[in-house]
Amino acid sequence: MEKPQKAAISSALETTSLEPLSVVFACDTAFTRLTAAAMLSAIRHYAGPIKVFLIHQNVSDDALRSMRKMLSHFGSEFSPISLKLSHVAKLTNLPVSGHVSLATYFRLLIPELLPPDVRKCIYLDSDILVLRSLRELQDTELNGAPFAATFQATHDGSAYLRLPPGAPYLNAGILVLDLNAWREAKLSRKLIDFGLQQEHGALQSWDQDILAKYFVGNWRRLPVEWNVTHHYFFESAIGVRQPPPEPAIVHFSGMQKPWEPDATHPYAKAFWENAAGLEEFGLGIRKRQEESNKSSFSNRLKVRLTNTVESAVSIVARKVPKLHRLLDRSLRRVNETKKQVNTSPADQIDPDVGRVKDLLSCYFPDLSVKAGPFKGLSYPANFDLRGDLPARLSGGYEAELHHSLERLFERHYERIITVGIGDGYYTAGCAKKFPNAEIFAFDISPTARTCCRQLCEHNGLANRLQIREDFFWHDFKPLSEVAGLMLVDAGGHEAMMFQGTHGLGLLKNWDMIIEVHDAVNPGLTHELTRRLKKSHSTELISCLPDVYRPDELCPSWMDEVCFQERLEILRSGSQVVKKWLVCHANREADAVRIEPISRIPQSF
Repeated sequence: MEKPQKAAISSALETTSLEPLSVVFACDTAFTRLTAAAMLSAIRHYAGPIKVFLIHQNVSDDALRSMRKMLSHFGSEFSPISLKLSHVAKLTNLPVSGHVSLATYFRLLIPELLPPDVRKCIYLDSDILVLRSLRELQDTELNGAPFAATFQATHDGSAYLRLPPGAPYLNAGILVLDLNAWREAKLSRKLIDFGLQQEHGALQSWDQDILAKYFVGNWRRLPVEWNVTHHYFFESAIGVRQPPPEPAIVHFSGMQKPWEPDATHPYAKAFWENAAGLEEFGLGIRKRQEESNKSSFSNRLKVRLTNTVESAVSIVARKVPKLHRLLDRSLRRVNETKKQVNTSPADQIDPDVGRVKDLLSCYFPDLSVKAGPFKGLSYPANFDLRGDLPARLSGGYEAELHHSLERLFERHYERIITVGIGDGYYTAGCAKKFPNAEIFAFDISPTARTCCRQLCEHNGLANRLQIREDFFWHDFKPLSEVAGLMLVDAGGHEAMMFQGTHGLGLLKNWDMIIEVHDAVNPGLTHELTRRLKKSHSTELISCLPDVYRPDELCPSWMDEVCFQERLEILRSGSQVVKKWLVCHANREADAVRIEPISRIPQSF
């Protein structure tokens, strides 16, 4: 009879504690079910109710209802907090890469988003498994520190973060936060501003690096059992010899995640035993489909190698400026290798293709563009199902440019040139707009040239189309005698294309739209503007982040479509903010400057 009595006393103590247990998770749609699994493990190991907050972006209403049902079943409260556009705007220009989205920075907004009466909380990542009551973690004494975290011995922050020698590095997957301290010091805003001030490539572990560099060890250290990462199981380093005998929280960091193919994590079985409880609430998790052994090993090796090379290039380029151009070229090759890794072979199915097919069959059965400057352009039934095809068909693709295109389309052009043609959307669209113009398209990719020709043939435009591999100014010279329109997307090579003066004199009668890639070639926009200032009036237009598009740039026919599907249709999928330089030739005295129709909000 002793043990039940002790358990009852423990339960009563936890339930009646003066400080309610508040636990915060943060995710976007990609991690919804993993977050639910982490929630379930937390509430299963706590005797009393928990206030669970979920900071999210675009998690479906169905998923939120299922989470609420699950938490209510265990007597816990659920408070989902959907990020507003003003919140996302604060984070837009912070770096992301690979599988990491802006959601990693949501934890920095916790003090602003939680109710003022919540003074202290626990933050948990989505890829964790709780194995012990969180009460001990909640009761951690912070003693004036803004937060508590575990030390990460395998990470030397003094190298790229330039931390003082011996300064501890942290893992931000599990945090205990003093919310009042953050609010009084306005730390959310200061940390975001601090992150935006860092050099390009300086934040390799995103928000975790921001916390480590800003606080430089001025945080409370948690016992290691509260955040047992993959290092304890798969790596050997100073201070990391073996995992704690009884982990309180296992953090599935690194590549050995239970839901990945070939996972050998020692706590994979415990993860799936916990995840099985999600089934009754409609939140079940499935293991990702196995790749062939050869393909899986090859891709993992390529990813590791390219990430290593990319980091080395970034560090050396900062320390040896004279090598910048050479290393930048190497980095571009690395990025091309990454694209090859992330591109499925022809005999494999892209995981996005199924969703693209659903959207096409529901909204675009005839595969025709519904709105925008290229309304009526149609795609063949056997066309490549790329992820942004729904955006093109909707008429909302790169809608920031529509006003500029409409102004340019009021003019008469005898020749149109596209450099970097993609799937041929702009090439075929302009050919349709100007039925008497000659069309020249350039792209080094055989696939792009094939797609462009296929699209033009389907729309009866191929008789005026000439497609070539490389663009050379000596080929352009005989074309430059008449007024024309040039659209350029050279993937960061725009400065090389317009270098010197030999090409600029040929452009006096040509209007241009140039997509600029400052992320690949820093300072590119400034340099192009300088070179073209005597011959053209220029205006820079910025692309809005995907989250703004359903409200700000939605074609009128989509007014009745729900927000989530508008977002899926209009998403660009770009990891950086696209920018275009609209260049209006100064051949006329009344040349009009083209004003942007929208900009990314700059204020909080």
